Amino acid sequence: MQTRANVYYFLRKGAGFMIALFGLLGTGVGILAILDPAGSKMSDDSDPFGTPPSLLESVARTLFYLLITGFGIWLLSYKSKRDLNPTNPPPE
Repeated sequence: MQTRANVYYFLRKGAGFMIALFGLLGTGVGILAILDPAGSKMSDDSDPFGTPPSLLESVARTLFYLLITGFGIWLLSYKSKRDLNPTNPPPE
């Protein structure tokens, strides 16, 4: 059963890293959209000269990506009861 615990441990850490990285990337794009809404609209290939997103939409999108980043960080820092058990330490 130790092998299964190791697999779950590494899957949780890998998924947390990928989710946090995705969230950080989205947060960066959201901050750029807040600072330069016309520039962020220019990168929209289907309608580059359309109406840029509103400030509320950009802030909401940035907050959503911050939530995703927080979830990824939570996955990275989460300690299960099995991880805290001294007779069954997590892999290093």
